[in-house]
Amino acid sequence: MAAAYMAADIFHGTGFSLTPILLSVSAVSYSLHFYY
Repeated sequence: MAAAYMAADIFHGTGFSLTPILLSVSAVSYSLHFYY
């Protein structure tokens, strides 16, 4: 989960609006963690 916050901080710092992508990646990561 720390990686997600780090990525969010990087996106915010660079001025990109990639929240939907970040949410998608977080969802996939959570799913992989849940199943594996």
